[in-house]
Parts: sequence; C-alpha cells; structure tokens
Amino acid sequence: MREAILNNLSRSDKYKAIDYCKHWVAILDKSNGPNAVLIRSNFLKVLRIPYRNSDKLPEGFRFFAEKLKEYKSNNDSAGLASCYFMLHGFHKITGLHDQGIYDVKKSLTYIDTVPEHEKNYGKFSSGNGFYQWTFDNGFISQLLIVKGEYESGIRYLNNTRKNHELPAYYFFVNSASAEIMLNQLDSVTSYLDSAETIAINRKIYDAMPLIWQTKAFYKIKTGAFAEAEMLLQQCHKIIDTYKLPANTPSGILYPDYYLALIRIQQYRFDEAAILLKKDIAWLGSARLEALRDNKLLAETYEKAGDIKAANETNKHFIALQDSLQSDQDKYRTISFEVEQQMNEKNSLSINCRVKVKSHHSSEILRSESSLCFKF
Repeated sequence: MREAILNNLSRSDKYKAIDYCKHWVAILDKSNGPNAVLIRSNFLKVLRIPYRNSDKLPEGFRFFAEKLKEYKSNNDSAGLASCYFMLHGFHKITGLHDQGIYDVKKSLTYIDTVPEHEKNYGKFSSGNGFYQWTFDNGFISQLLIVKGEYESGIRYLNNTRKNHELPAYYFFVNSASAEIMLNQLDSVTSYLDSAETIAINRKIYDAMPLIWQTKAFYKIKTGAFAEAEMLLQQCHKIIDTYKLPANTPSGILYPDYYLALIRIQQYRFDEAAILLKKDIAWLGSARLEALRDNKLLAETYEKAGDIKAANETNKHFIALQDSLQSDQDKYRTISFEVEQQMNEKNSLSINCRVKVKSHHSSEILRSESSLCFKF
C-alpha cells in the first residue's frame, strides 16, 4: 500500500513524494520491526529520485549528508550503506564523478555479503547482501564510463560479472555504451538485446527507454537513422505511458537529444534546435546533460547561420558552466566537512570501525580508514 502511494506521488507531485518518504524514514528509523531496516532502505532509494527531479537538489544533498552523520553516530551500517549510495547520485549529477566513485566504494564497505546472513525479504531483499554488492559495483563501472574511462569501465564490469549470480540489465547497457564510444560495435546489439529481455521479463519499465535510446545511439553511429528514430519514438511512448521523469532509477532519459543528432545529420537544423531546447527544459537538475545540449545547440545555430542565437546560447552555456562549478565547489566542501566530522567522532570510539566479510573472490575486508578521501 505504501509503495503504491509512493509510486503515484513520485509521478504526480515530487514535493509530496519527498515529504512522504521523509515521514516514513523517520518512523522506520525508530522501528525495531524485522523488515524495518530494509524497508527504510527502499524509501531512501526512492527519495533520491524526486529530489533529483525537482528544484530541491541542495536540500536533498543536505538531508542525506545529515542522515550519514546520524547513522554513523548510531553505528547503523545499513543506513550508512544507503546514504553513501544516495550521495553518489547527487555527486554524479553535479559532475563530481571521482567523489561519486568514492561514495559507492564507501557504501560497499557497509554491505553484509556473508551468505548465512542472507534472508528472504521478498521485494526488499535488494537492500542487503550480495545482490546489493553487485548492484553498487555496477554503478562504479557506470561512473568510470561517464568519466570517459571506457576501457576501465568495461574491465570493472567484467570483473564484477564473474561474481554475479543473476544477470542485470544495467551491466549490458553499460558495456554497450562503453563499446559504442570506443567504436567497438561487434557486441553492442547482443548486449542491448540481453538488457531488453531482462527488463521486459522483470517489468522494469523505466529501463526500456534507457535501453532504446542507447540502441538508437548505436543506430545513429551506423547510419541507420530510420531505425534509430523508431526506437526514440518507442522511448517517448513509454515515458508518456508511465509518466517517467528525466532522472529515473535506471538512468537519465533524453531521447530528444538523440533525435536532434539525427536532424543535424539530415541538415534539418531548425528542427534540431527545437528538439534541443525541449530537451534542456525536460532535463531539469541534470545539468551536465543540459550543458552538453547547450553546447550542441550553439553549434547548431551556427551551422544554420543564426549567429545571434549562437552567441546568446554560448552566453547561457558559460553561465550554466559557472553555476555548475560553483555547486561542485560547494558540494565538495560539504562532503569534506561531513567526512571530517565523522572521522573525528570515529577517533573517539574504539568500537566504531566496521568490517564486512564477503564470500566473493576479492574480499572487501577493510576499515573506513583504508579508503583515502580523494577529489
């Protein structure tokens, strides 16, 4: 019942969804019920989405940073794992990819992957155990790929996949994305077909547009524009049917950007400009993608001979870039201060270190101090 309410709110009213999630997190923080920790993990994961799709991104960052300190004080390893994972997404969306990787690695140190501790919590089982360990590792590979470290991302995926008991669609999407960028296209179709089969079978509807827009990008790279356009129309159909936001749990959706790439290749610059402006409005807080769109929009205006519009767009691009840099500096400072405060508290308590035993081949038995805090 709570999940149905939350899903409806996430689609209809982001602010009410934020309040509803925070309300239940506060209740579950005080609960001793057998499923409370894992249900709370689910609410925390969902909470990151309306924050990232609204104008309340700074508030969301502060909320998870404060919860991090609270769970640290309570030696709540499950809460720490959840909050570090959520913060990685906030860092990613503001372009702090190295900090995002650090966050996910910190999250991994708090995940319990000992086989005998695995319990059947139904749909909440993903909040703990080896599945979550694999899930988090998948996001490290994604961040490496976003950074442009495609070969490192593929290696990370392959190493993680060796320990993965069940196929995950995002492994295949990440592999396909990296190989498209490397222009190594032989396995791309196979990867994306596998991802699509998994998403359909598991009814992960927000994954379908992500898969299809990646397929469309592959088709654009191979010159199959008509096929790419059909895939992008399918993306819009799913987005409209399920009222999906730009920023979903599966990834950021921007089919109009890829459609604009097609129009540019077809020398239909006016249509490309309209699509890019529409995509910029759609993206909301996903400013890295908005920066990319603004840069391409300025180039498109220039190709169309509209120098005035190109110059105005360039000014907007520079302003957005400066704003993003300012936020990066702010969040970097906040993250450093939060970590310092946590380390100071840690030094006052002998028993505050957390060791996590793992059954996978490369044990992650390490204390917090073994991970260097790097930017």
